[in-house]
Amino acid sequence: MEKADFKNYRTLVVEVQQLKEQLAVLESSMYSPKGQKFTSTPRVPSGDRSTMDGVVDRHLKLVELYEADLAEKEAKQLAIEQAIQSLGDTPERVVMRELYIFGRRWPAVLSKMQKLGYSERTVYRLHGAALWKLKEV
Repeated sequence: MEKADFKNYRTLVVEVQQLKEQLAVLESSMYSPKGQKFTSTPRVPSGDRSTMDGVVDRHLKLVELYEADLAEKEAKQLAIEQAIQSLGDTPERVVMRELYIFGRRWPAVLSKMQKLGYSERTVYRLHGAALWKLKEV
């Protein structure tokens, strides 16, 4: 696993949430379609002139597309979290989780690790060692 995979983790989390929200919107619109307005004079309804079958087909295709994308992104998210977890109970794992899972910036990570007794240089070394170990995962 490369450093770029870890850097993209926060974006991945946001995309997963967006896809879940979009699927919920699509599902709710399928089960509660807009009703047709009836008036005393016959006329062609404005807006979407397609049949309900066409609307449902388009919705189902979108749902299928979003579900496939969601499954792929959740698999990547799981792989990243498992890789970091594989470091065991080490300071390397703490650094990786702080930087990539929680999205903290270096100054905050350094401050936290210094409170645990690690120098700035050691924290950078821990990060490098973790990336090296996880490159093979």
